[in-house]
Amino acid sequence: MGFYSSMSEQMSAAENAELEAACFELARTTKWARKPVDSDEICALAARFTEIAKSHILYGEELRIDAPVITRAIRYLTQAHAIPPMDDDTRWFSSGRLLITLSTMPHSIAISPVRK
Repeated sequence: MGFYSSMSEQMSAAENAELEAACFELARTTKWARKPVDSDEICALAARFTEIAKSHILYGEELRIDAPVITRAIRYLTQAHAIPPMDDDTRWFSSGRLLITLSTMPHSIAISPVRK
């Protein structure tokens, strides 16, 4: 996994942990159901979201889109657009929705920390 090992060198451990946590929340939201959901399924989906997000960081380097900005966009998507019927489907996420979200987010959201 040459690309991701070099990506890990560019991202700090804290940035990587934040990105993974945001992707886990996104996966948990899209997998939500009124019945128990296997945590392995959530973790597998979160890993796919993380892989896709890291590829967006590579494409975003020229635009100065780094891991913290991508992480904030994922948190915004989780709160505003992620819904349970999406389940394991990652096409909406990988098709550029993340970068489109970045371009349409108000500037203050893209650069300021997410309020909890």
